[in-house]
Amino acid sequence: MKLDKSTKILINLVLVLLVVFLLKSITAVPKNLYAQGNHQYKIIYYEDEVGLAAMKEGAVSWEKRHTRFEAPLNKLAEEGWRFHSDIKMANYTLLVFER
Repeated sequence: MKLDKSTKILINLVLVLLVVFLLKSITAVPKNLYAQGNHQYKIIYYEDEVGLAAMKEGAVSWEKRHTRFEAPLNKLAEEGWRFHSDIKMANYTLLVFER
């Protein structure tokens, strides 16, 4: 079976485009591979043991302890910070915020 000239050209063109597409996809670097330079992080130290001990004795209520902590969190939210993660240690927690 012989192919005419236009069919050969079309097949070659498709093969060349396929090779170019494969090379581009292999060599392309995903955009999310690099850290974006406009992120900022803030770490807040939060020690909870004192509050837990006081709660067990009945000295400080749950609502009073967390109302004291809500004000700084609301201020961070107004400044554009959002909660990213937390790192729990033996007797304290580090809260990580980003913007």
